[in-house]
This record gives sequence, C-alpha cells and structure tokens, in this order.
Amino acid sequence: MWGHTLVNDFAGGVFPSFTEFIHPEKAKIAVRHLVAEGYAGNATPGWDRSTDEDDRAPVCTPPDPPGTNCSDVSDDQTHGIPFDAPHEFIYNTLVDPRVALPVGTQRGPLLDFFIDLEASVQVQAADYRFDADHTNCATLDPDCFDADRQIVVHTVRGDRTITVDATRCDATVFCLADPVDGVGDLINGLIAGYLEAWVDDIEVGLRHWSEFSLGVTKALFDPQARRDAQNDECHTRGPEASLVRANCESAVGAFDTVLFETDDYINGHMLSMLGLPDAVGPIREALDALADLLDEMVGPALNPFRLAIDEVKEAIGNLIKDEIRKATGVDVEEVKGFLTHPTRWMCALLCILDRRVCEPRSKDGERVRGAVHEQGPDCRFCRYSSREQVLGEVRKLVELYYRRGEQVSVTVKGNSVGSVLAMM
Repeated sequence: MWGHTLVNDFAGGVFPSFTEFIHPEKAKIAVRHLVAEGYAGNATPGWDRSTDEDDRAPVCTPPDPPGTNCSDVSDDQTHGIPFDAPHEFIYNTLVDPRVALPVGTQRGPLLDFFIDLEASVQVQAADYRFDADHTNCATLDPDCFDADRQIVVHTVRGDRTITVDATRCDATVFCLADPVDGVGDLINGLIAGYLEAWVDDIEVGLRHWSEFSLGVTKALFDPQARRDAQNDECHTRGPEASLVRANCESAVGAFDTVLFETDDYINGHMLSMLGLPDAVGPIREALDALADLLDEMVGPALNPFRLAIDEVKEAIGNLIKDEIRKATGVDVEEVKGFLTHPTRWMCALLCILDRRVCEPRSKDGERVRGAVHEQGPDCRFCRYSSREQVLGEVRKLVELYYRRGEQVSVTVKGNSVGSVLAMM
C-alpha cells in the first residue's frame, strides 16, 4: 500500500515543488499535505495526541535510558527528531553564488537578499578603494581637469561597470594636489577597509548558511526544539509545575523557536552580514547572559537590558519572518500550527474536498463538525474513519488473493509510513 496515494487523495494532488508555492492553489495543496500527514502521524506511537495545547505532562528525553530522564514538562510530548545536514555539500552545490544552479538563478528570497547585498557592498568598496588610492589634483590649477573614469567591479552577481570621480593632470611637470581630497583619501581608505571586511563577513556567513537553514528546520519540525526554547526562555520563572512557568512556556511560539535555534548563527554571522562589526555578536551574547542574571535578581519587568536585546531580536526577526513568508506564502506561525496540531485543521481540509462535510457547529469559532465519523452515507471521505477505509480496502485485497490460494503479505511504503502502520 502506498502512503503517497492515500495522502495525495486527501490533499487533492501531489505535493508541489517549492517554486510553485507562489501559486495559491499549489500552496493550498502543500498545506493540505502537511495537515493530512500530520493527522495520520498523530496515530503513530511517540506523538502527542492531545489537541489541548495546555495539556502539560512530563517529557522523557535521551541520552539516559528510556523513562529515567523525565524532569522536563511541556504542552507537547512528541518525541524529538535529530536533524542534521551535509553542510559542505549544501554550500558547494546550492549556496555558493559562483556555482550555477541546474535551473534558474534564484536560491530563495533570504539567501538572494544577502547575495545581492554582497554584490552591492563590493561595488561600494571598489568605489571607495579607488578614491582612497588615487589623489586628485586641484581643479584651480589650470592644468587640472575633471575626468571621471569607468572601472569594472567583479561581484558575485557578475561584472559591473561604475563611474568614479577622478581628475586629469596635463602639466608638463606636476599639478597642485587637492588638499581636501588628501584628507578625504584617509577617510575613504577607512571606509573601504570596513566595506571589504563586510564582504568577507558575508562570504563566511554564506559558507555557514546551511547552519541557519538547519536551525529553521529544527524549529518547525523537531518538537524538542520548542521544548528547548521554552526552557531557555522560562527557566527563571519558577519550577516546571508552577502556573507562571506554564504560562511563560505556552507563550513560546514557532518564531520564538526559530530565533532560539538560529541564535548562534545570528550572533556569529548574520549581524556581521548586515554590516555590524564582528564584536557586536559576542556583545549580544554577553547581554543575553547578563539579562538572565538580572531576571533572577530583579525580574524581567525591571531589567534594563531586556529592551535593547528585544529591539535587536525584533529587527532580525522581522527580516527572517518576512523572507520566510515571501518564500512560502505562509506565516511561520501558521506553518507550525499545521504541523503541531493537524487534527484541528483536518475537518477544514475535508470540507474543501467535499462540501457535504461542512456544517458549522456553533458561532464561537469551531469551523466544522467532526467529519471523520459523524456524516451520512453520501459523504465521500467520512462515511467511515480513515482507518476503517484503509483496513477495508486492504481486507478486500487480502481476501481476494487468499481465495486464489496465494500467500499474502503487505508492504507499506511512501509518505508517513509510521502513520499508515499505526492505522493498520
């Protein structure tokens, strides 16, 4: 039995390619895939089956023997997923702007943002470096004339030709040097050095880009990532069983988890890629540590460091959030909602595919009736539960071939294999 066929039927089509997400209908199919697979996944052992986000319970985590390290408490007890990535391969194949892509030139909105930024900084650096290395003559000298020049700058987006300010001296011996330009050359040399260092920072950040992508993946798909973010954010808010701690942890959303998982990359690379000096990253780390200490001493409300840290996080967070929305067409919190609590969206999914499923339950926000069990015989999907439908079809095949005297075995493969096995 193919999990692909089952999920594709519920989703209304195959999962679209990433570049097709900009088309609303394709994006809807992708979302329905997430919902359908997550709904089936809730039947898999190890998943948090509760639809109540406030249902907190102990979570047992490795590396200790199973059942022995259960001191953590969370509203999601789903097992963690140990994601990793082949970082060097990803950079050499997909990130390095000097390597052509198999199709097109776009590498994703946020990655393209930094590659375009590097090209722009390279142009500015070349302009300032030329001016710093060339002393202009004074145009008051009758032998000195304005003579702008064109230079070619090699950037990560290809060669660019720019016009730079320059002068020409036609004197037989010499022209008077421009005293203002002499002072300006010193300043321009410092600016050029800063811009050249900025280019280097972007290069290093791009080489480590997959670390940032891995952090986003963990934040969206690894339940342990959010638990780690909850503990990091709320460890000063009392014991796990306290109401204050529970309220703090429940407020940790998907994007908070993204920022937590990418914090090392932001401090180590992204701040410098945005033009801040390298020292800013360690300073931000020190401020975070000091803010935690003051939280314990005077409380978050009276902590003077929180405002500065939150402003930096908000600025970077808005950039990342906007670029994720551009790439997927969906807000990151919505994506996380589809993944972590798919059961609340399943009825809406069925409603899209078969309007006879839809019937408002009340005026207070619930979208549809429980479509899996409660509808009549004319409903395409909910006459029987999905488990009953799958088992019914498999039973027909088993009986058919058994009557023919054949030895019967069932092979399960495709999307959500664990989910299909659990349903069977």
